[in-house]
Amino acid sequence: MTSRYTFYVFMLIALLTTSCRKRNEPAAPDELSSGIAIYYSDYYKDKGVDAHVWEMEFYSGTVESTGNSYKGTGQILTFTDVFSPAPTSDAILHYGTYKLTDSHEEFTAIPGMEKDGYDLGAYLTIMIDGQVSGIEYFTAGSFDIQPAPDDSIDIHFDLQRRSGTIYHNHFRAPLPLYTAVTE
Repeated sequence: MTSRYTFYVFMLIALLTTSCRKRNEPAAPDELSSGIAIYYSDYYKDKGVDAHVWEMEFYSGTVESTGNSYKGTGQILTFTDVFSPAPTSDAILHYGTYKLTDSHEEFTAIPGMEKDGYDLGAYLTIMIDGQVSGIEYFTAGSFDIQPAPDDSIDIHFDLQRRSGTIYHNHFRAPLPLYTAVTE
């Protein structure tokens, strides 16, 4: 009788452990295969910010932008405010390490947040069949941008989620650069 009772207790624990194990874990990073960077010039100059501003998005899976929406399944890693020195003829988007902070200084990006109904800063959107399945905001960390062969760019992401877990990912591909403003 004891061994039968032990068996049932063991099976119950195994069932509970396997069915609840991943419920609250963050989404695993998918390989980032494409992206885009948009330049906004010195957009915040009237607010006393000397740095120039970029927005960047990186896509995994079959996710792609269709203008004001997205289609496909995968993840979108977004940075709405990336601050860098002004572009030069040698460096459009400057290479180096960018830290998540609210300082608005060169080589920084703002942490992720929801403000007035909008997602801002550094955040990850999980898409399933063109529908948002979840959003994770990054509160700290950094990403390092370096040149790579074949007109590609190499970016390593080490970002901390609100839960404290770390998101590590990597992007290596050409990164189209667009200008949203005329100077």
